[in-house]
Amino acid sequence: MRPKEFEYFVEALKSLPSISTKNANKIAYFFLENDDSFYNSFLNRLTSLKTTIKFCNNCNNLTTDSIYCDICNTESRDKEKLCIVSYLEDLEKIEQSNSFSGLYYVLNSEINHKDLKTSKKINLEKLESMILKYHIKEVLICTNMTINGEVTCSYIKNFLKEKKFNVEIFRLALGIPMNASIEYIDWESLKYSIAVSYTHLIAHETGAYLVCRLLLEK
Repeated sequence: MRPKEFEYFVEALKSLPSISTKNANKIAYFFLENDDSFYNSFLNRLTSLKTTIKFCNNCNNLTTDSIYCDICNTESRDKEKLCIVSYLEDLEKIEQSNSFSGLYYVLNSEINHKDLKTSKKINLEKLESMILKYHIKEVLICTNMTINGEVTCSYIKNFLKEKKFNVEIFRLALGIPMNASIEYIDWESLKYSIAVSYTHLIAHETGAYLVCRLLLEK
């Protein structure tokens, strides 16, 4: 029987994304088999991650030595355009494609279509503040092309319309297949999707869209 301390560590590892019981055990044994210098170095980096990195007061991007991130602080960005993404990985992917020059807003979540209470995790009041602060004229919604992503997109669109912002709303469309996460899309497809499919988000009443809208109206 293994020591309870080992089991505690395995359980902690399993709470991380994409870590199975098998992988958690491998990682735990890996730590045990390494020397103190490796452990101390790893612990120092983990502590540094938590103590030095903060979230931008504007957009929820990462920053270290400022209350605003590098993107928000860059004067050359087109600050009348705003791209809304679900996760930080999506922001990084779009930036790597060099296809968008505006500002971002990171939701850090998507609404679970099976549990609409998860909409409370999305801070739209902060989004509202950013739109008003920069006098945003165009909003590009880049949530994932999944059911949860579509529900989240509809939720944001309805919020923007209810607030009667004077903004044009666009949706990431062509080049991204359904059930695809932006994190795994190649750069060329992403660039094409943003450049060519920067079209108005109008109500094309697909089955998925109707389901999302009905769920939100309950």
